[in-house]
Amino acid sequence: MPQPDHHPTVLVIGAEPGLIGEFLAARSCQVVHAPSGADAVALAQRHRPRLVIMDLDLDNLDPYEMTIDLEAMPETRGAAIVTIVSDPEDDEAIRPRCRGRLVRPVAEDDLATVLAPCLESAAPAPAPDGDAPVACTGRADSNGHGADLRERIERLEMELARTQEALASLYEQQLSLRRVAHLAEEMAQPMTLVMGYAEMLPADLSNLGAARTDCDIIAEQVKRMARTLSLLRRIAPGHGPPAPRAPAENGP
Repeated sequence: MPQPDHHPTVLVIGAEPGLIGEFLAARSCQVVHAPSGADAVALAQRHRPRLVIMDLDLDNLDPYEMTIDLEAMPETRGAAIVTIVSDPEDDEAIRPRCRGRLVRPVAEDDLATVLAPCLESAAPAPAPDGDAPVACTGRADSNGHGADLRERIERLEMELARTQEALASLYEQQLSLRRVAHLAEEMAQPMTLVMGYAEMLPADLSNLGAARTDCDIIAEQVKRMARTLSLLRRIAPGHGPPAPRAPAENGP
């Protein structure tokens, strides 16, 4: 079992290390700061870190691609990866490949809980065999790279499927909204008629024939409104207002 490295190199990908840098320096760690993903690859190859702390809020950083690169490079193979996230779900795609997670706002107690075990178990990166050249053509460890590529393709296919489902849902919602707008326009006319005849009804009470006609028109328009509201409830089940009860057909 390899002995722990008491002065491990730690690569911090993201903003200035700040509190994290102070925590690592107090434990005699060699802190290397990479402000971007492109810088991280070059610095990782040069300094061979045994712990990588990656801020997922960093612009122009693909966490999944970076994790695959770190696992594939001989200089960082086996290094522990810890993420810094603003939301616990941000690192879902790479969580199985990481040793820990720091959730903002990060406190010193969090650093001790998450980083200390990684530092204790950190071992020096294995040096390349001096008798054998290091392959740089991409053909070495083809099985491992092939598995990573297949996994990446499967994940992209899943993301594509979710995107297509979301677009289909948005299209259906758009159609529903257009239908609701059309039904709302249909509601306007009977509602106007009901209000108008309701205002006329007190004046027509002296003439039973005219009053009965007013009531018949109001009842018919209320039925029309009820049918329209029923269609609205089908479009948005459970969210539509209750349909008005149509007046009874029994005459006076």
